[in-house]
Amino acid sequence: MTFLAPIFLVGLVALLVPIVIHLWSKNTRTSVGFGSLRFLRETETRTMRSIMPNQLWLLLLRLLLLTLLVLLLARPLFEEKPRELKTLYLIDTRYANTPFLAQLIDTLSDQNDARWMAMDFPDITEKVPANSADHWQVLAQKPTVVANRTVVFSPLLLKDFSGERKSFPVHYEWMSLPTDQTEEVSFSYAKNNEKWAVRTTFNDRITRHTLEPIDAAEPLKITYSIYSDDEFTIYEEVFEAAISSLNALSPLTIERVADDGDWRLWFSGKEAPVTSKLIRVSKDEIQSWREVTETHISLSPNWTKETAIAEQLPHRLLTVFAASVAPDLSGELLRMDEKTFDYNFPNDDDRITTKKEASSYLWMIFLVVFLLERWLSHKSDRR
Repeated sequence: MTFLAPIFLVGLVALLVPIVIHLWSKNTRTSVGFGSLRFLRETETRTMRSIMPNQLWLLLLRLLLLTLLVLLLARPLFEEKPRELKTLYLIDTRYANTPFLAQLIDTLSDQNDARWMAMDFPDITEKVPANSADHWQVLAQKPTVVANRTVVFSPLLLKDFSGERKSFPVHYEWMSLPTDQTEEVSFSYAKNNEKWAVRTTFNDRITRHTLEPIDAAEPLKITYSIYSDDEFTIYEEVFEAAISSLNALSPLTIERVADDGDWRLWFSGKEAPVTSKLIRVSKDEIQSWREVTETHISLSPNWTKETAIAEQLPHRLLTVFAASVAPDLSGELLRMDEKTFDYNFPNDDDRITTKKEASSYLWMIFLVVFLLERWLSHKSDRR
């Protein structure tokens, strides 16, 4: 059980209040002068025996009312029993004998099912049927498999569908994969004692990268040095942060050296030294980032952390660093985005766990307990 507003659970401390009042009232007695009790003693005993349990029940009911009120404010959520999520995949026959189809079949769990997008939706393990001439008629069939989701894999757009337009009996989710593609090893690199080749599969619609371990590769290594004055320490901070992110997320291995490296980062009002690859602070008022040449970058003297974020500093550094270490591969490095790695099919955990708010049930219990407490309190007062 979880809570939408757990801060209100602090209110459970209020349960101490009726307990303290109850204990205090028991110790509070008033002496009243009275006559002989010879004829009243037996009646008093029977009355006290009936009053004491009532007071205890009232205390418990009031504690329960306070607890329910706190829970209502905290808004508890109860997890319902997980139910199976079944997905039906309808595969266009154009994907027969493609690596994408093999990858999809490998990801299928026992709860999911895959069928060819053809008349009667034959099982994916059966012989590949001929392409249907009427795509609308095929999808207008109601699948015999009961599923929570129906996903259609087809390279066709709706405008490419042949046949008479019809309405669909179920909601389809559409996904497109390439059919005719080209595969090549874009480049290889070594990093963190591991060696990788980047294989690129692409066509005019989709680019997909996969990593393959290999036996031999050289690191894509870049070195740099930094010189900065106290006035420009912010430059050093943001550039070091950007380079750290590149080291973690890109194939490049970027190291700082004490002396001249491949790149010199000059953050000072002094005259910059003559070097082949230089990033320096400009003495003139310029835009935040200006590429004088491919290996000479000038920065605005008013650079800030916000500027670094707005200018997408890690991306800009990857552009200039990659071009300097491997000009032919700089475009590949920039395209190597996390979004293009390892195509993810919509094959979830195969179960759905829902959470339901319990407030409606708590209100009913609160009302019953409140009425019971009022009835018992009124009964006690009459005695």
